[in-house]
Amino acid sequence: MCRDTDTTIVRISDPTVRITPSKTIACEGDAVRLTGEATGGVSGYSFRWSHNLGILTTVEDYPKTTTTYGLTVTDFIGCVDSANVTIQVDIPQVQITANQNPVCPDELVTLTARATAGVGPFTFTWNRGTRITDNGSQIQDRPNAETVYKVTMEDANGCLATAEFTVRVFDAPLVSAWTDKAICPGEKAVIKTSIKGGTGPFVYQWD
Repeated sequence: MCRDTDTTIVRISDPTVRITPSKTIACEGDAVRLTGEATGGVSGYSFRWSHNLGILTTVEDYPKTTTTYGLTVTDFIGCVDSANVTIQVDIPQVQITANQNPVCPDELVTLTARATAGVGPFTFTWNRGTRITDNGSQIQDRPNAETVYKVTMEDANGCLATAEFTVRVFDAPLVSAWTDKAICPGEKAVIKTSIKGGTGPFVYQWD
């Protein structure tokens, strides 16, 4: 009986794909570069990214919210692998409150900035048309006219948020006093007053 044997080696194609992002935490709208790398399988890979980012090895996007990106790689003989990476988008938020509003002219007002979103610690920069030296979360000022205060907050990731607050200032009252006629010593005088500006009702104090 005649016999013959032969041996065939079957190689399993098993591609592996990896995504390397330029950053995993980004500020809203920041550029994020994604690089795909394939190993194993049979070389001659094709790439396809989710979110319509195309077929190049390296792509770029500008996420405005936390986003998961996917990459599918097909090797030369059609074997497939995929990977995902999530880019967290940091969107800080800040609010301004005042201890009183409106105020009288040159009355002391305290403004406080408070982070409502973002990653601490936070730094604050204030201005009212020009920069205010005090850069803490709280400032004090004595406005003599309606003033818009703006604060810019930066969080630990370098992401920024801004807020504005308008302090209204009452009109200062202008008072005039007079008598209609001259009087003799000991006579009763009638003094009349007139007020312009300010906000009534008014309280009078005589000296």
